[in-house]
Amino acid sequence: MGTLSHHLAIVKLPQFNDILVNRVEMFPLSSDRVLIVVALESDIVRTVTVESTHVPDANTIHDVTRYINERLSGKSLRSLPEIFPEIRAELDEAPSLVRLFVEHVERLPSVSTGATVHVAGVPQLLAQPEFDNPERMRSVIELMENEEVIIHLIDNAGSDEGVSVKIGNELEHDELQQYSLVATTYRIGSTRGSIGVIGPKRMQYSRMMSLVQLVSNALSSTLKQE
Repeated sequence: MGTLSHHLAIVKLPQFNDILVNRVEMFPLSSDRVLIVVALESDIVRTVTVESTHVPDANTIHDVTRYINERLSGKSLRSLPEIFPEIRAELDEAPSLVRLFVEHVERLPSVSTGATVHVAGVPQLLAQPEFDNPERMRSVIELMENEEVIIHLIDNAGSDEGVSVKIGNELEHDELQQYSLVATTYRIGSTRGSIGVIGPKRMQYSRMMSLVQLVSNALSSTLKQE
């Protein structure tokens, strides 16, 4: 987005841990492998394959799946580690399939890792004529190095109602008085992320608003399918 806009592009990742579990399904793949499918809200699906020295029969898999769903359905991914000890406490000796599920659920590729905020487009922004001034160039570099400021900016500007625009003093940061921010949110189930662009006040606002909304829609669609 930084390349397309020629401005500073900011994306704050959603907290996948807040997404709710709808249902868990288990399918035998072979005599020693089981596929676990976790259906999350908003049609998000995550899978993990586990290995066992003995895969139970269909009736046992059905009973174990029902047992897990009774305890996990409607719970967030964040809460699962707190529920697992309860599952172990309820059983004198946890069935092997339950134990395998508990041991492998952290492998589910659902939790975002690494930085929560991604910034791109610094070369494009610095190529703008405003940055012939070294002082302004330094302000952008300092902004890049301050993740807390970026999160504050994007969270306050992002809107569930559509694309928002903040100009100069509205950004509430002295070093950004000469800039504008166009931002919105994107949703994945009950959790959301934010996306926006920062650039000079003379930016083409209608074009930036359309671009931010387009990328927001694309992110929501892509993250649901991963």
